[in-house]
Amino acid sequence: MNVPSSGRIPNGATVERAVSSQLSQGDSIVLNLNDPDFTTATRLVASVNKGMGADIASMIDGGSIRVRAPLDITQRVSFLSSVRICRWNRAWPRPR
Repeated sequence: MNVPSSGRIPNGATVERAVSSQLSQGDSIVLNLNDPDFTTATRLVASVNKGMGADIASMIDGGSIRVRAPLDITQRVSFLSSVRICRWNRAWPRPR
């Protein structure tokens, strides 16, 4: 392997190029809930807006939240860490 853009990991995989990530693109990030629910999504938006600032988060639908984030990747990662620790109460699952 004499190509500077690739490498080999012993007992691993061959790395040819970086995997593209949408983390550094755009002015917002979409968070998807594992269990879509309008009540949980509403509570999460309220918690993020209370903890991070008004109108930072908005609900797209019952399973997706849009969060405005800094454009600088270092600040964005730190921001997401802060969003992650916001507290909210998950809605109880529907009876089956």
